[in-house]
Formats: sequence, C-alpha cells, structure tokens
Amino acid sequence: MDWGRVFYLFFTLMSLTTSAAFLYEDTLVALIIAASVNVVSTLLKIGIRNILSSELMAGSLVADFHLIPAFFALQFYGNLNIAN
Repeated sequence: MDWGRVFYLFFTLMSLTTSAAFLYEDTLVALIIAASVNVVSTLLKIGIRNILSSELMAGSLVADFHLIPAFFALQFYGNLNIAN
C-alpha cells in the first residue's frame, strides 16, 4: 500500500467534505476547518503527476481563493444571512 497516495486522497476527499459542511452550516469554525484542510490538500498536490493533476491543482487553488476571502468577509461582516 502506498501511504503517500493514501494521505493525498484522504486530504483531497476531506477538503471536499469540509467545504460541503461549511455550506451546510456557515459558522466561523467550519470555515476555518475547511480552509485549513484545503490548504493542506493544495500543498500535498504540489509535485503529483497523474492524469488529472493539473485540473485537481487548479480546482484546489480556486477553492483556496474562495475560502480565504470568505474567512475575512465572515470575520469583518459577521454572520450575515444572504439568503433573504
């Protein structure tokens, strides 16, 4: 068993599920967990060479560029409900 691949896939799937959890419950703690797991997942994707590596890296960077400003927006503007 390739443990490097296991950790890589674990953090990739964990970043997906924590981002979905933030969409379900939009709290600051959920956002911090989602952003930190996604940054770790992005760092693990550096140097991976497989079929979809560039697409996965681009998707991870896009998620980082959405989650990090969302942290600052939630920190400065509070917990605003934008669904209304």
